[in-house]
Amino acid sequence: MQILTLQFLVYNYCGLWRPSEWSSNVAKLLYNVFTFVIISSEYFVVLTQFMDIVLIVDNINDFATNTLIFLTLVAVCCKATVVLMRRNAIINLMQLLMKAPCKPCDKDESAIQTKFDRFIRSYSIKYLVLGVSAVAGTTIGSVLNVMQGHIPYRIWLPWDYNIPLVFWIISIHQIISSFFATMIGIGTDTLILGLSLQMCAQLEIFENRLHKLIINKTVRYLEHALSSSNKNRRRISDCIHHHLSIYKYAEMVNAIFNQVFFVQFSGSILVLCTSVYYLSTHIAELSGLVTLLFYTIGMFVQIYILCWSGNEVILKVIYIRIYNLYQNDVFYSGLNMQILSLSFSIYNLCGIWRPSEWSSNVAKLLYNIFTFVIISSEYFVVLTQFMDIILIVDNIDDFATNALMFLTLVAVCCKATVVLMRRNAIINLVRLLMKAPCKPCDEDESTIQTKFDNFIRSYSIKYTLLATSAVTGTTIGSILNVMQGHMPNRIWLPWDYNIPLVFWIISIHQIVSLLFATMILVGTDTLIFGLFLQTCAQLEIFEYRLHKLIINKTVRYLEHALSSSNKDKTKISECIHHHLSIYKYAKAINAIFNQVFFVQFSGSILVLCTSVYYLSTHIAELSRLVTLLFYTIGMFVQIYTFCWSGNEVMLKSTSVGNAIYCMDWPLLSIDEQRDLLLIMMRST
Repeated sequence: MQILTLQFLVYNYCGLWRPSEWSSNVAKLLYNVFTFVIISSEYFVVLTQFMDIVLIVDNINDFATNTLIFLTLVAVCCKATVVLMRRNAIINLMQLLMKAPCKPCDKDESAIQTKFDRFIRSYSIKYLVLGVSAVAGTTIGSVLNVMQGHIPYRIWLPWDYNIPLVFWIISIHQIISSFFATMIGIGTDTLILGLSLQMCAQLEIFENRLHKLIINKTVRYLEHALSSSNKNRRRISDCIHHHLSIYKYAEMVNAIFNQVFFVQFSGSILVLCTSVYYLSTHIAELSGLVTLLFYTIGMFVQIYILCWSGNEVILKVIYIRIYNLYQNDVFYSGLNMQILSLSFSIYNLCGIWRPSEWSSNVAKLLYNIFTFVIISSEYFVVLTQFMDIILIVDNIDDFATNALMFLTLVAVCCKATVVLMRRNAIINLVRLLMKAPCKPCDEDESTIQTKFDNFIRSYSIKYTLLATSAVTGTTIGSILNVMQGHMPNRIWLPWDYNIPLVFWIISIHQIVSLLFATMILVGTDTLIFGLFLQTCAQLEIFEYRLHKLIINKTVRYLEHALSSSNKDKTKISECIHHHLSIYKYAKAINAIFNQVFFVQFSGSILVLCTSVYYLSTHIAELSRLVTLLFYTIGMFVQIYTFCWSGNEVMLKSTSVGNAIYCMDWPLLSIDEQRDLLLIMMRST
C-alpha cells in the first residue's frame, strides 16, 4: 500500500528524502551532495540574515522585512533537520500503517482507507498550488527588487556584495533558496496533515471493526449461540490491540515532530504579524503588495492546516468514545464527559491553565514562563496605576479614568491568582461531576446533562463576543490616545516614559495587558457561571432519579410486589448520597471562589459607578464614548451573570423540594418518607 506518496515525492525533489529503492552507490552519493547543498544554502541564508538583524538593522521597516523571511527559514531549517535526522522513525511510522492491525482487512476497511487517502491527496495538491502561488508572488517581488539594484533579502556578509557578479550570484541563490524552502515547508506541512488524517482513518476503521463485532455478537445471541468463546475473546483483544496501536502511532507522530510543532506555531504567529504590518505600511507599493499578499494568505493557511488536522483527530476520538460506544450498548459509565471546555480553552490561551495532558517538560517550562510574564504584566499595571492614584492624581476626572481600569485589573489579578493557586481544587471539582453519583447513568440523564452543557456553551460564546466588543472599543480608544501622544492609561513610573521608544513599549504593553485581562475575566466568569449551572443540572438529574424511583415503586405496587427490599433501600440511599454530593459540590465552589465573589461584587459596583460618571461627563468626546460604552455594558452583564446563575441554583433547589412534595408519598415506607422530608427541608 502506497501512503502519502505526494509528500515524499516533494521531499525527493527538494533533497530531503532519497528514494529507498535506489541501489547505486554513485546515485546515493550524488543525492547526499545535493541534500548537503540545499540544507547548507538554507542555513547560510538564516545565518546571514540573523547577522544583519544583529549588526545592521536600525529601524522598524528593515527589521520587519528581514524578520519576515528569517523566521520562515528558521522553521524550514527545523523541519528539514527533523526529517533528515528522523528518517528511520518516519519510515517505521509508515510501516506501522501498512501492517496488521492497522492494515485494512476487508472491502469496507479498504473503502475507508481509500476515502481518506484521496482526501489527503486532494488537500495536499490544493496546498501545493497555494504554496507555489505564494512563492511565485515572492519571486516576482524579488526579481523586481533585483532589477532595481536591490538584493531580494537583506543580509550581512564579511565582503562587498555590490560587485555585479557577486550581487547576481547572491540574488539568484536567495531566490532559489526561497523556492526550495517553500517546497520543504509544503512537504512537511502536508506530511503532518496526512499523518494526522491517517489517524482519523485508523479510528474510523477501528469503529467499523467494533461495530461489526457487536453486530456479530448480537446475531449469535439471537441464534441462541451466545458464548464467551475463544474466538470472541480473540476478536475483542484484536480491537484492543488495534486501539493501542493507534495511540502508539499518535505518540510516535508527536515524538517525531514535537520540535516542528513548537517552532511552527511560535514562528508562524510572528511571521503573520510581521506580514500584516508590512502590507499595511506598504499598501501603495505594488511590488511589495504582490510579494506578500499570497505569502500572508499562505501563512494563515499554514496555521489553519495544523490546527484543523489536530482537531479532526480529537473530534474523531470523542465521536468514537461517546456515540459509537453508547450505540453499541457499552455501559455508559465508561464515558469521560468534557465539561466547560470553552472556559478552560480560554484559560489555556491566556496563560493561567496549562493543559494537563502535556507530557513534555520543555513545553511545561515554556508555558510556566508564559504564565509568569502574563501575571507579572497584570500586577505591574495594577501597581503603577495605584502609585499614580496615590502620588499624582489631584482631580476627580483623573481619579475616575485611573480608578476605572485599576479596579478592573485588581479583579483580574484576584481571579488569575485564585485559579493558579487552586488549580487542583478546580480539577477535583470537575472530576466530582465526572464520576458517580453525579455522572449520568442512562440516556435521559445524558439528555439533561447535554441540555445544560449546550446552554452553558451558548451563553459563554455570547458572553465572549460581548467582552470582545467591549475590549475592541477600549482598544480603539487607547490607539486614538496613543496616536495623539497620550498614554492609554495613566501610570506612575520612576523613569521618564516620554522618550518615543519607551512610550511605545509601555503603550503596547498596556494594550496587550488589557487584552489578556479581558480573556482572564471571560474565562473566570464563564467558568463560575458554568459551575453554577452544573449544580442546576445535577439537581435536575437528582429530581429525575427520585421521580424514576417512585414510578418503579408504583409499578411494583400495581404488580402486587411491594416490599421494602434491600434494592429499594439501596436506591433511596443512592439518591441521598447524590443530594449530599451536590451540596458538597456547591460548598466547594464557594470555598474556591469566595475571594473572587467579594472582589467581583465590590469592584464591579465601583467600576460601574465610575464608568457611568465618566460617560456622562464626556458624552461629547467620541473616542472616549466608543472606549467606554461597550465596556460599561459588559460590566452590567458581568454582575447580572453572577446574580442570575446563583438565583437559578436557588430556584432549582426550591423546585426539587416542590417536586418531592408532589410525589406519591403513601407508597413509601416510613424511613423513606423521613429521608425525603429531610431532603425537602434542606432544599427549601
